[in-house]
Amino acid sequence: MDGSNFNQIRPIFSIGQHDSDRDQPLDDLQYGQLLNAGVNFVTAPITNKHFHARVKDLVSQHLAKAKQNAVSLADAVVPPLTPKDTSLFPSHAVTTYIAYASPWIDLASTDPVVASVSRQVLNLEIAYANFCGVRSIIVPGPRRDASRDGGNQGIAQYGRAVLEAMNIASRLNFIIHVPMYREPGLEETVELLSTLSEEPHPEGGREIDIYSAWDSWHSVRTICEYNMRLF
Repeated sequence: MDGSNFNQIRPIFSIGQHDSDRDQPLDDLQYGQLLNAGVNFVTAPITNKHFHARVKDLVSQHLAKAKQNAVSLADAVVPPLTPKDTSLFPSHAVTTYIAYASPWIDLASTDPVVASVSRQVLNLEIAYANFCGVRSIIVPGPRRDASRDGGNQGIAQYGRAVLEAMNIASRLNFIIHVPMYREPGLEETVELLSTLSEEPHPEGGREIDIYSAWDSWHSVRTICEYNMRLF
């Protein structure tokens, strides 16, 4: 074997630990145990179930009023975070965390109420994580791709929401959580805010789609003008 091959540039992979059911950051002991086990990073949720319940109630009540009155209402406004809504606070260790935005938001929703509330939630969490000293944040990717099920409008909404969040937190790195390819049954089964609305929910594909996720990723990067803080 030619020894010169060892001098070639090789990709660097990082191994992380993410738990969708966890709604509070790990304590110092738990975090240290994972790092000692060889894990490079651990995700930390920004908000908890209390905040999720408050937002669900807000959306449900607003949709119910809109349906009963059949008139235009003022936009639903997400209230500021309270100490009960989060377990993430400024500390020496917080700079090593990879924050994870709420997985139940739906930035690409066709329902304007759900899309607006989801965008507000993301902006609140981004601003708070930035205040706490977090350096990187993972944003759940779109659940509907641009090349399938009429998802072009949704991807455009999603990309604009990410761009707005990047302008709010100019120091944060943004990591979009999308699969390498769409395979039925392997995606997270988190109940989205869009399940509260009456918008149609397209059926999941029955076949493996290799390229649709890449199309969506390319669209988001283009909308964000290939920002160097977007991964």
